[in-house]
Amino acid sequence: MKTLAFGETLWDIFGESSCIGGAAFNVAAHIAKLGAESHLVSAVGEDELGKKALDAAKGFGIETDFIGSDKTLPTGTVTVQLSADGQPSYTIHENVAWDAIAPSESDLQKISSGNWDFFIFGTLAQRSEKNRESLKSILESLPLSTRIVFDINLRQHFHSPAWIASSKLHANILKIKEDEAKYLAGLFMKREATNRELGEFLVKKFSMEAAIITLGGAGACAFSAAEGWIEAPGIKVKVADTVGAGDSFTAATLFALSKGKKLSEAMNFGIEMGG
Repeated sequence: MKTLAFGETLWDIFGESSCIGGAAFNVAAHIAKLGAESHLVSAVGEDELGKKALDAAKGFGIETDFIGSDKTLPTGTVTVQLSADGQPSYTIHENVAWDAIAPSESDLQKISSGNWDFFIFGTLAQRSEKNRESLKSILESLPLSTRIVFDINLRQHFHSPAWIASSKLHANILKIKEDEAKYLAGLFMKREATNRELGEFLVKKFSMEAAIITLGGAGACAFSAAEGWIEAPGIKVKVADTVGAGDSFTAATLFALSKGKKLSEAMNFGIEMGG
C-alpha cells in the first residue's frame, strides 16, 4: 500500500502540554504505523516546532519528501479544550506554514509517476487560496488509478459549499461525521435525511465508491456502490479523549481495503483502531 495525504501539520496545545497532529498528519502517521508507505504533502515553519514536527513525522515512518519548510510563517498550532466526556473544541490559528503548501514542479512530477493506492485530503487545508491551487495541481497530477478519499473534517468557519462540492466531484470515497452529515443533507438534499438516505444519495449523485459516516461511540455506517447499506457497531472503550480517533479510523479502513477486504470488514478494523 502506498498513500499520499495532503493537508495540515500542526501541534495541538492542551494547556501546558502539546501533541503533534493535524488530520492529514494523523492519517499519514497511522498508515505508516500499519506498515504501509505513507507520504505527506504539507508545510512547517523554520522554527523549533517545525523541526520537532519533521522529527515526529520521521519517527512515525512518514516519508517527508513533500513536506515544505516556510521561512516566513510559523509552524501551525491549535488550542484544544476537552469537555468532561473527552469531546474536543478547537481554536485553529491562521497564517501558519500549512496555509502555504507549495509542491514544486519536481514534486508534481514525482506525484504523477507515483503508484498511489490512495490520495487523502480534507476541507480545512483548503482555507487558503494558495492551498486550493496546490490541491488542484496535485489532483491533476495523480495517476488515474489512484483512489481519492475526501475526509470533509469541517472545522470552525473554514469551509464553503463551493469547496465541498468541488472536492466531492474528485472523490471515490467520502468520509464524514454524523454532524457533518446533517450539514450535507441540508446542502445537497435541501432537507433532513437519515444517514442511509444521505449515503445513497451522495454515492449515486457523485458516482462514488462509498460514503462513510462515523458515529462516535456508536461505530460507523456507510452506503457502498458494491455492498449497499452497511452498519458497523462501535466497541466499548474508556474514553480519554477523542482527538484523532476519526483519523485513525480512516487510516485503518483504507489499509484494510488495500488488502482486498470488503468495506464492511474494513470498517470494523477501522473502529477497532479508532477505539
